[in-house]
Amino acid sequence: MVALTVLLNLETAPAQDRSTPTSRPPSRDHAALLTASLDSLLTARNFDSVHTIVTQRLPGAMAAGDTSTVCALLLARGQADQFAGRFREARETFTVVRQWAEAARDSARWMDGLRGGAYSAGVLGMRDEAATLNTRLLELALASGDKRREAWSRTGFAFMSMVSGDLAGARAGYARAMQLFRAVGDARSELVPLVGLGRVYTSTGQIDSARACFQRAWLTATEIGQHVEAAHALNNLGTLEHRYGDLSLAIQYYRRAFEIHRTRGEATGAMNTASNLALALQTCGRYDEAVEILQEQLVVCEAAGLRPLTGLLLKNLGFVHLRANRIETAGATFRRALAMGDTLDTNVRLDAAWGLSDVLAFDDLEAAIAVLEEALERFGEDDLGLELWSRIALTRHFADLGQDDRALLEARRSVAIANAIPPDQKRASAFLLASRCYRAVGDLDSAMVMLDAGAEGLRSKRAASAHETGRFYMSELVRAAEVLLEYPADRPEPERYGAFFDLLEEFRATNRRESISDPRTPGTDVARPVTLRELQRDILAPGDLLIEFYSLYRKMVLFVASRDTATCVTIPGPNTPLQRQIEDYCNIAAERPGAHTLSEADLMDLELALGQAVFGPVADLVARADRLIIVPDRYLHALPFGLLALPNAAGEPVRLLDHATIFLLPSASVLAAAEPDSSHAAEAGRAFLVVTAGGAGSESLRGARAEARTLERRYADVVECHGPVTTEEVCGRMQDSRIIHIAAHIDVNDQEPWYSGIQVGSAPVAEESPAVRSASMPPMESMQLLSGEDSLLVARTFTPDPYLRAHQVAALSLSARLAVLSGCESALGRLSLGEGVIGLGSAFMHAGVPAVIGSLWKIDDRTTVDLMKSFYDGLADGLTVAGALRRAQLEMRARSETAHPFYWAGFVVVGDGRQTVPLVRKSPIVPVATIAASLLLLTAAGWFVIRTNKKRESQRPL
Repeated sequence: MVALTVLLNLETAPAQDRSTPTSRPPSRDHAALLTASLDSLLTARNFDSVHTIVTQRLPGAMAAGDTSTVCALLLARGQADQFAGRFREARETFTVVRQWAEAARDSARWMDGLRGGAYSAGVLGMRDEAATLNTRLLELALASGDKRREAWSRTGFAFMSMVSGDLAGARAGYARAMQLFRAVGDARSELVPLVGLGRVYTSTGQIDSARACFQRAWLTATEIGQHVEAAHALNNLGTLEHRYGDLSLAIQYYRRAFEIHRTRGEATGAMNTASNLALALQTCGRYDEAVEILQEQLVVCEAAGLRPLTGLLLKNLGFVHLRANRIETAGATFRRALAMGDTLDTNVRLDAAWGLSDVLAFDDLEAAIAVLEEALERFGEDDLGLELWSRIALTRHFADLGQDDRALLEARRSVAIANAIPPDQKRASAFLLASRCYRAVGDLDSAMVMLDAGAEGLRSKRAASAHETGRFYMSELVRAAEVLLEYPADRPEPERYGAFFDLLEEFRATNRRESISDPRTPGTDVARPVTLRELQRDILAPGDLLIEFYSLYRKMVLFVASRDTATCVTIPGPNTPLQRQIEDYCNIAAERPGAHTLSEADLMDLELALGQAVFGPVADLVARADRLIIVPDRYLHALPFGLLALPNAAGEPVRLLDHATIFLLPSASVLAAAEPDSSHAAEAGRAFLVVTAGGAGSESLRGARAEARTLERRYADVVECHGPVTTEEVCGRMQDSRIIHIAAHIDVNDQEPWYSGIQVGSAPVAEESPAVRSASMPPMESMQLLSGEDSLLVARTFTPDPYLRAHQVAALSLSARLAVLSGCESALGRLSLGEGVIGLGSAFMHAGVPAVIGSLWKIDDRTTVDLMKSFYDGLADGLTVAGALRRAQLEMRARSETAHPFYWAGFVVVGDGRQTVPLVRKSPIVPVATIAASLLLLTAAGWFVIRTNKKRESQRPL
């Protein structure tokens, strides 16, 4: 992630002349006019013009001994180079400024040269030099009573304190500098310590205070017309939210900053902000937008001849394409970057080579190996971390090719590097790969040593940060753990199966938390994993069958356990024809019936073939089970397992849904925390919450209100929460609900499940040009940087995220027994990779909800309403959650107009489907009363007619 941008008014320029100054008196009026002209060019970021003027005028001014003009020119060049990031050249330029100013005893210019030199030296890591120059600057400023230059000295000392780790000293220094700048009315310069203070607060974890500093900087810069400084403040805000807060806000901040830079023609600022924006968009799964931003900047950089920036953009663009699974495009982009040769930074070239190797590995492992080996030969020793990543990739490629000896050689090299660097997430991967390689050559003892080291590395990393550990390395852990199925040879088979399951479940159980926790927040509260012994003894019932899938390269490992038995088998996995067949079938099932719909017989043939391929050697166990508890992986999350068919005793194909209830789990340990047998009678009167918040600016969910009305008519205590509302309001209402029914737009991020969300608020719409009021800042001692009016202005300009995100749900403590994610036309979306449904479902489960219902694809409004009506009837009849859904789906299938799987098979139970949830049907008092009243009226009318007729008869003449 790109570091926080530092707002500075000083940044430097290369020195081209080092002539010895003379003592000729300066022409101060001419220098003042020249300084004003150069300042205007610097403000406009027109650095080329600054350099042109300096080159033209500096020799003559030096020859004439015009100190004021020489210093004005050199100071402008130094500042231009600082703004452009050329700090070494700037340092040299400010040295010449000091020589001329000191010789002429021009204390003001001397102090400016000290200020610029101190900052440049500090950025370059020359701390002693920076401290010496700053000390001299402070002495001169205090002696002359120059508060403005004293403020710059305090700012310099604060910066050095911050980089050295003295955050308390940095905070005090920045605060004093802000007071001094305010005293002399220099609002523009005050922005520098203000942003520095924001960075200090960021480092100390005081995110709200940091946010206030950066927001104040944006407001002030906008008030005084300093657009570039406003863009830097917005970029700081974006980076802050990207790391610690609201990604939706981060994107708005980055986009506004990018527009400012682009409008003003600042290629470097635009490129840096565009990279940040693209990274945030990529995190949200918005790959097309990320590509568009980077492509636009790529054109600009290529036209300007900025080759290093061009190469960096190409590398970043390649990884966006790779993340979006656009393999061919990613490969072509990485090749373009590598073709730029030595103009690229070494790390950029190695990153691009690594990316190209990942692309080639899909089809040509030999070519992938060649790319990595060439890169390692040229740059490998420049960065041990990157070298380790590359050697790990080489090890994996050789192992996948079956070249066990070469794989083991690279594995040993990886372990040697891993032991030579500080512990990080790469070490565990090196050990786990080494375990796999030792096992391949028959050295099971060494394989076990490496497996233990790798597992311990994952545990240690998780203790520091829950993310980038087990979830990322799960496939490597599974491959390494296969040695437990063989070693030691004299260990009873059930014990070997138990060791294999227990190790993997330890990490799979914690991965449930990781998949829906914000990776910017350290993970805690990890669920205790269940062991195989506990599962069989205490949890699984007769007729239950647990099936866990583990995805590896070109194969899937299936661990299957019943109450009495356990076994482990393999089937074809990723990058095989079976994956493509499953994805094709999911697309067929999810497509609304039309002219090209397959016949029932053709569908059954597909389902039978898939059922036998997916379950392979354990198909007989699956066919006999009464309840299937499935832990899917990767693309299997999109598969409606109930549609798969297996032959019965007579050899006829039967769908799993016809003989078994089915529910999905993120890990088997979910069952250990559930209470399926409790009646929850005490909860019968608690609210049944229906959330129908679509949010202004989003497409109306036409069936959402119909679902709400149906539920209100049929059941007691139904409470509707119709949006747009705040996430806080929705969370508050969910706290006291026994059932949570979501009929709102749901956004699934299958790459980052923690960012999946439910739209409850209005879509963000930022103002084009916010009218910023002018306001003085409050006293520094109070540290109240924003008034209430300022805060409202920021809130109106940049709208908070309208989605309730998965990681926010996971942080709640809910007592609901069931959450139904019925997004009508949106449902939970389609997915091909990642955790998808499990991501958002896991969020509710981690919050305490044992069972969640969601959908794998879009389903029309009418059938969703009908299916939900039938489902809740099943719950009211006392069926389990999985049983009620199964009955509703079978009822839908039995109707000719909804027989196709599109209408009903997409709904799945995620979590403990054994739960029963009490529902109180509304008493039919009102209808009965209405009928009784009608009968009474009819009776009265009949009595009246009879009386009238009798009276008439009595009055007839005889």
